[in-house]
Amino acid sequence: MVHGLQGDDSWEGTLSSMVTTDARIKSMVSDPGNTLVVHELAVHSDYRGLGIARSALASALEHCTASNVVLGVYEQAETARQMYARWGYQDLGAVLIQDGAVRMRVLIAELQGGAELQGQPG
Repeated sequence: MVHGLQGDDSWEGTLSSMVTTDARIKSMVSDPGNTLVVHELAVHSDYRGLGIARSALASALEHCTASNVVLGVYEQAETARQMYARWGYQDLGAVLIQDGAVRMRVLIAELQGGAELQGQPG
């Protein structure tokens, strides 16, 4: 579910393609060992709204020492983007994936004092 940015060529390439004047992206690209990637987080629709995703993510990040965590959300997944925003994730911009057929929003959260994210138990 969660792994380090370093060695993930796909995510390193995605973030490198987004480097502009945003110091957060530049920092992640220059020091990929300090960033985690949420590779997959999904909850069956019958069980959404019960805190399962929040608990799973909190558990996955509980003992990490990284400063940032990034993830991608399909642009049309507005409900998911709103959920992540409540948890303190900020939108870094959009990238095209699947040969340009789909837009994905790249979100970032800064980890504070271990794994605590805003609005999420640490």
